[in-house]
Amino acid sequence: MVNVFIGFGLLLIMLIAAAFLAYYFFPAAFPVFWRQANVPNQGVIKRDWVATGRIDFATSITNVTSNPEDYDQPTEFKLLVEERRIVESLAGNENLEVQWRLATLREL
Repeated sequence: MVNVFIGFGLLLIMLIAAAFLAYYFFPAAFPVFWRQANVPNQGVIKRDWVATGRIDFATSITNVTSNPEDYDQPTEFKLLVEERRIVESLAGNENLEVQWRLATLREL
């Protein structure tokens, strides 16, 4: 009787290991499991992106140096515009999302 339980236990362990190896080496065979992992939880958009009127200038980190002699050298700045939107989560909470994006010529 004990040998039967050991045999079933070893068979179960081998099946679990085979399933894990199949999922690891052939993830396309299991599209149901990973397709939903890449989709974030979507809420209901209560108010879409609206510009707040705040603007800012940005430059890349490589243009900013600690050498004081380089402060008078021209560098590239980009105009950024702040936007906000309100999204209602799946739980019913309203969340404020803020993003900075590059400004368009019309907004200058």
